[in-house]
Amino acid sequence: MELNASHSFHQILPWLAFSKPADQWLESMRGQTIEAQLESRRITKVCVEEMISTAAIGIGKDNNLTVYFNYYGTSLQDCIESLGHEIGHTFHYDLSKTPPIKITDDDRDEKLLYIIEDFCNLFSLKWIMVNDKKEIERCCKKAGVRFHNNS
Repeated sequence: MELNASHSFHQILPWLAFSKPADQWLESMRGQTIEAQLESRRITKVCVEEMISTAAIGIGKDNNLTVYFNYYGTSLQDCIESLGHEIGHTFHYDLSKTPPIKITDDDRDEKLLYIIEDFCNLFSLKWIMVNDKKEIERCCKKAGVRFHNNS
């Protein structure tokens, strides 16, 4: 199947329990601020840390989700894509629990891990399409992310 913006996650990945909720969430977030979108996925902090990857998500000290960006910087495009990717990861957490609990066993199932990473990459692309890149950039800058000149 060739992917385009009209395909839903549920059409592409119907076996993922969170594909339909991701479709519904994306539709419901149209016109919302980036901060409101993050809050609705229990992301209460976006910050920079010394790390190897461009970005990561984890449980913060407040028992909510935190998105971490590499302290050493990234390109603007990588930052935008990474924020969308990390929001995508929230869909395999039960956000009704404190702290949020993973509902997938991707730590032990390598095939599932790749499927989830593909989902998050696709989620990021679709999320960017329904948001203003300048607003995403503003959110990243507010968190202290430094951009390389190749952005």
